[in-house]
Amino acid sequence: MQGNLVKIEPLFLFPTTGGTAMFLLGEEKVVLIFIDRNMGATIIDALNDNDFERPQTHDFFHLLVESMGGEMKKVVLVDEKEGIFHALAEFQIENEVMEKKIVQIDCRPSDCVALAVRMGSPMFCSREVWQRQDDKSHILRFLEENFNEAPTRESNQHSTDEQDDHKDNDDYND
Repeated sequence: MQGNLVKIEPLFLFPTTGGTAMFLLGEEKVVLIFIDRNMGATIIDALNDNDFERPQTHDFFHLLVESMGGEMKKVVLVDEKEGIFHALAEFQIENEVMEKKIVQIDCRPSDCVALAVRMGSPMFCSREVWQRQDDKSHILRFLEENFNEAPTRESNQHSTDEQDDHKDNDDYND
């Protein structure tokens, strides 16, 4: 199945009036998906290795999976309909209670990405879904030119404070 997948990674997150724009880098282009503000802040924190006094929700899930002898094998964006992406998170669980088991869980792309960044898991998009998406590299260039900010992980830190001021919008796009 690897031949049917495109390796992706979050390149840049940028706050918008309705949520967060997450730019994903893959084969020969950049794809844009929109996620809610709080998830954007969570992913930015994970990309920047920000630590908190107490575990955040995705930290808790990460610790729970690892404590049960599991690991996140990969994340795959499997579908997109009318601008809404769908993802699967694949986990491998192996411990003294059960034999090795692979489990795929349907979840929002933003949750998958937040967890994958924390767990160091690879991220993919189905090749068919990836090929249907338009290249949004020109939007990154526009942001770079007009906001004097290159799309780097460090520049994502500027978005976190602005995102804290807005309410959660869980059903925004993913």
